[in-house]
Amino acid sequence: MAQWRESGSRSPWGIIGEYFTPEHRIAPPDPFMERMQLLRSWVSVGIVLWMCYQYGFDYDEFKSEATGNLTIGVGTALLMVPLIGLVLILVADPAARPDVRRDMAAPLGRVVAFVVIGAVSIRGMSYADAHETVLSLFVVTPLALMATVVFICAAWYSTRHLFNAVDGHLLMPSLVGPWVPWAIACANIGDSGDNVPAGVGLTVSFGGAVLVTVLAVWEHLRVRELYGISLRHPDPGSADATDA
Repeated sequence: MAQWRESGSRSPWGIIGEYFTPEHRIAPPDPFMERMQLLRSWVSVGIVLWMCYQYGFDYDEFKSEATGNLTIGVGTALLMVPLIGLVLILVADPAARPDVRRDMAAPLGRVVAFVVIGAVSIRGMSYADAHETVLSLFVVTPLALMATVVFICAAWYSTRHLFNAVDGHLLMPSLVGPWVPWAIACANIGDSGDNVPAGVGLTVSFGGAVLVTVLAVWEHLRVRELYGISLRHPDPGSADATDA
């Protein structure tokens, strides 16, 4: 299949960013949709900044909430990408199923890589804390710190691109995306922070989840129309008007 992304940076951060950024192997990206996704991100940032201005800013609380939400978001995506990938393989037309299985190697490979990087980071830091030796100080600790930086970078890109879901199936991002904000919203019920009124916290959390869901439905319909695909026929131009 065509590869639409140009080669990027060769720095460690650039390599990780490139690996966890979609290659758009199935079809070229839709610039309008990318602008809408960027707008959604900036709206989310704007809401957070407004809440900090309106109700006060506590750095420790903000850091704790951000870390918790990132963990929930990444964990949800880790769970849903394989599950939805399996469903997409099963519902695909038998003739298209081998291609779907092959394409799913892209997001599933990112899931496996992310888990391995996280395991190396956690195991390395645990070993370094438990063993005060020359090997631990000069070898294990630097490698563990490097793995941790790589893990944080991978988590950022994975949350943004949902483990390159679009390289597995063009409709996959719209099916995976809504699960992340809903999981975060449900986890934050009753815990909107000390400075934010409960009603405001719930409105922002669930309002954000509803907004993402509406955008996901719009994205799903736009992708189907733009590329002529369906759940059963995922190759561009292969879907019939009556396909689901």
